[in-house]
Amino acid sequence: MVILYYKIWKAAKRFQIKDRTIKTGILSVFGEKISFKDRKTSIEKYEDKALKTLGIIMSVFIICWLPFFILALLKSQKLINGVPKWVDALTLWLGYFNSMLNPLIYCKFNRDFRLPFREMLCCRFYTIQNVVRRESYKSQFGDI
Repeated sequence: MVILYYKIWKAAKRFQIKDRTIKTGILSVFGEKISFKDRKTSIEKYEDKALKTLGIIMSVFIICWLPFFILALLKSQKLINGVPKWVDALTLWLGYFNSMLNPLIYCKFNRDFRLPFREMLCCRFYTIQNVVRRESYKSQFGDI
C-alpha cells in the first residue's frame, strides 16, 4: 500500500508540474508577464489540496499499520518471543483504527465527500441523491 500511495502521489505531482509548465509556456508565447507570485488558479488549488489529502491519508496509514507489520515480521522470523497478547491486540486495533480515520480525513478535506457522509450518518439514505444534486447546483450556480 505504501508503494502504491507513493506512486500515486508521485504521478499526481508530476502531472501538476507538467500543467504548470504548459501554462507558463502558453503565457510566455502570448507575451504576458509571468510572475511566480501570481494567484493560483482554482485547479491548482484543487490539485494542491488533493496532494495534501493523499499525503495525510498515506501518513495515517503508515502510522497505524507499521507497528502491526513490524511485530508480525519480528514474530515470523523468531526474533522476539513471548509478546504479550495485549500488544498483539493493540497493534491490530491500531490498524483497524485507520479504517475509522479514513472517512473522517476525507470529510475534513473533501467537500464532495462531506455531504453524503453526513446524510448517511443521519440515516437519510433515500434523500442523499437529491441533497447532493441540490448542493452541487448551488455551488455551481448560486442560490435559486
